[in-house]
Amino acid sequence: STGTAEPMAAEDAPVELFASCRCTTSACGHHRHVHVPCGYGCPALGLNAHNVADHELLCDWKPVDCGLKCGQKVQQREMERHTSLECENRLSSCPLCDDPMPHGDRHRHVQEDCSEYAVPCPYRCGDSIPGSSVREHTAVCRAECSFGCGEIVSRTARCLLYTSPSPRDS
Repeated sequence: STGTAEPMAAEDAPVELFASCRCTTSACGHHRHVHVPCGYGCPALGLNAHNVADHELLCDWKPVDCGLKCGQKVQQREMERHTSLECENRLSSCPLCDDPMPHGDRHRHVQEDCSEYAVPCPYRCGDSIPGSSVREHTAVCRAECSFGCGEIVSRTARCLLYTSPSPRDS
């Protein structure tokens, strides 16, 4: 003897090894009852060549396309976590204006489209104004005169330097 065990012939196997066999074919030979692991790596027990294909069709470890169509494949058992916490296509809202949008669009929305994103006053008064309020702000904004006289004036007022006749006009 070489010290290696030879595979047991089906007819020599103990009866209990094949007790779950439901084969109706004489070609089974019971060799198909040896444990077969799930192709997706799940820890399911009792899989063999007879039932592994059926198991793999429904296995929670099977990668499936994200239901929100982000392009990722996710194990079925992780889909709820993925779609609620990780997916770029999950529904989210802007932290400034509360508009709903896909989570992956939030940064672009805040930087480019959000009506509540604070922008510096176009007349350089030093205020930051929500984008939706710029028109109202500029109607009442008071800032240093843009002609350099140092006066604090409203945007619509003209400073004395601007309205005074220049020495060249005399």
